[in-house]
Amino acid sequence: MFHIARARLKENGLDVPGSVYFDDVLRHLSQYYNGGERGASHARRAYFVAVEHNDDNRVLAGAGFAEYGNGETSDTAELQKLYAREASQGRGISYALIDAVERAAAADGYTRLYLETEHRLTAALHIYEKLGFTRLDRPPVKAQHSAMDRFYIESLLPEE
Repeated sequence: MFHIARARLKENGLDVPGSVYFDDVLRHLSQYYNGGERGASHARRAYFVAVEHNDDNRVLAGAGFAEYGNGETSDTAELQKLYAREASQGRGISYALIDAVERAAAADGYTRLYLETEHRLTAALHIYEKLGFTRLDRPPVKAQHSAMDRFYIESLLPEE
């Protein structure tokens, strides 16, 4: 996932400070999402990977979630590190990964899912808006990645 994420960020001009490109967690996703490296063993987080089931079992895409913000936003998870190989686009993989993240985050007790992205990631913006994420003017708490300029949130509660 490290190589996929960095390649996609570079393709979109986001290989800059303030983006995930320089995020140390990107190199150690399994440690982070399993509670190590800046995480805690009780952390409510997970990461999902889509794999091409053929002779080489090539990783196609991935997405995760982790706790967002501080005590004031403890009911909110953040959709994180959603990246897909260009060759895998148009197959619904990102939608399936977001669905897995939504279901797992809700099962972990989160009631909202937040994300931050960048205006040049038009395919991602389309997906988030199509799935019903609501655009925010600014992040609920200071954005972790200062290069991001689009912020979204959605409810994970069942519609009544």
